[in-house]
Amino acid sequence: LAAVFPEVDALYGVPQTAVYHPEIDCGVHQEMVSDRAAALAPGDALVGFCALTHDLGKALTPVATLPGHRDHENAGVAPVRALCARIKPPAEWAALAELNCREHLNVHRLAELRPGTVLNVLERLDALRKPDRVRVIGLACQADRQGRLGNQNADYPQRTWLQAALDTARAVPTKPFVDAELSGIAFAQALSAARIRALTGTLRALCSS
Repeated sequence: LAAVFPEVDALYGVPQTAVYHPEIDCGVHQEMVSDRAAALAPGDALVGFCALTHDLGKALTPVATLPGHRDHENAGVAPVRALCARIKPPAEWAALAELNCREHLNVHRLAELRPGTVLNVLERLDALRKPDRVRVIGLACQADRQGRLGNQNADYPQRTWLQAALDTARAVPTKPFVDAELSGIAFAQALSAARIRALTGTLRALCSS
């Protein structure tokens, strides 16, 4: 492992906060996440790759701040890019691995995010143009949540919520703005505002149920 995936190997021996990660060791957590990804999405190597690379930033956490890993989702981008530059996966795999690394905490906290922030997440994923990305990210995030000691069967409604948010945003019609002869920035702003209004209702209904 140290020769093939040194970024993953570096996770072993790095502690995490026990209240969130009873398994403690980041490497053990990664094994559990990969196992859950294989169970949730059998044969889906893209989901597996996103799951494998989601927490690489934890190996870079300063010792003085352990067992906390503040901002590890952003710290993980550099090792994800280094790994992808070395093994050269398909471009979509590299893109989704980086996006999953950067956004997985936002997916976990979806119920706490404002509708506009949820729309921003979808836009950063480019999910409005590439909707299958939400399926992949949702499965990888569920694997992360369930890949913890004693949590293998934990409920993970965020996956459904993320898909519902995407469906809601994509369902907002553009015809009214075309008919109003809006274009450029005005068109984009009007469409964004309409999507946020739609998401407000959808997220309120989902997250309160």
